[in-house]
Amino acid sequence: MTKDHSQDGFVQVHLHLDCDCYVPTVDADGMLAFRTAFPTGDRFVDFKVWVPEEVTKTKTALIDYVRQRQESSAAEFVSLDNADIWVEEPDHEDGGHFAFS
Repeated sequence: MTKDHSQDGFVQVHLHLDCDCYVPTVDADGMLAFRTAFPTGDRFVDFKVWVPEEVTKTKTALIDYVRQRQESSAAEFVSLDNADIWVEEPDHEDGGHFAFS
């Protein structure tokens, strides 16, 4: 950790986090299922970041801080919006169309 007085009450740390999410897929029976995906290509992300000095005291405090920041940024879930169905049409110029567009 390094301390920079221009960031009063904060310290810079090299944060390391496991980072995965669940994305929709199809299972062996053709049913909707979810699989683990790693958005960064790796199972983890790491970077230097400023955090309040008090969250560096315990792992629980750090995890609570990360989760609070995640929730306040409305980033705690993978967004699954704009569901649509692709309808294949061989005669269509694009090979088909979306049912609800």
